Amino acid sequence: EKTYFVDNHEYTSLNNTYILLSSDPGDNASGVKDIVCKVDDLDEETYIAPIQLNDGGIHKIRYCAVDEAGNKEDWKEYIVTIDDSPPLINIEISDPKIEEGMISVKSDNTITVTTSDTVTGIMKTEYKIDEDEWRAYINPFNISDSGIHKLIVRSKDYVGNTNTRVLDINVDMTAPSTGLILGAPKY
Repeated sequence: EKTYFVDNHEYTSLNNTYILLSSDPGDNASGVKDIVCKVDDLDEETYIAPIQLNDGGIHKIRYCAVDEAGNKEDWKEYIVTIDDSPPLINIEISDPKIEEGMISVKSDNTITVTTSDTVTGIMKTEYKIDEDEWRAYINPFNISDSGIHKLIVRSKDYVGNTNTRVLDINVDMTAPSTGLILGAPKY
């Protein structure tokens, strides 16, 4: 999938595989017999298939080639951080609001979205209201049309992990009304 580099350190998602290659240096070479590898604290093994890392965090891949004569090159090392967690999304709606079942607000209530991703960071955050087009989230906004609306917020980190939050919001712009009824006269 996606790979993201910061200060020569690789961050990637769980969907990547690592392929080790070897070459024969040429003159008087006996040929490459094997590539050996070691992932994290696992035992050394002969490389036979692409390496798949199956959990998040920092991983160390060590590898080297061995030729037919038994010569072994110095170990090489590659460090990668697997980001397997989606961004966190928090949606705050200013007061006054009613949060019994569906959230009810007025048209001037402000909606603020905050997102975080502690591994690779946030690449983009977008939102849409009902069937509108997706919009980049930059500043707080409000929903000005009366009625029940579906707010959808999605966020993506730099290696492609995504998260989506959906809220149903009732925008109530109708003021209550009162009336006066003249009762029967009292003597």
